[in-house]
Amino acid sequence: MSKITFYIGEESYTFNAAIEIKLDGENKPNNLRVETILSEEISRYINNNNLKGKPKHISIEDEKFKGECKSLSIIGALEIKAK
Repeated sequence: MSKITFYIGEESYTFNAAIEIKLDGENKPNNLRVETILSEEISRYINNNNLKGKPKHISIEDEKFKGECKSLSIIGALEIKAK
């Protein structure tokens, strides 16, 4: 399980998702894979909760890793680091 946090305007939204930042067999997390799944999960959350606006200041974290980016509109912007 990973905890996802993002902002729309000044409002913070946090939810848990079944995303693994680093899969078994990977030497390090695949940023593009995580970014793609993260974008899909946030879009689904926004649609399910009828939110308006673009998500900013996005973070994802699990027990071992934390990833952050200002926006998902730029591919490759997600930076993932070990805790």
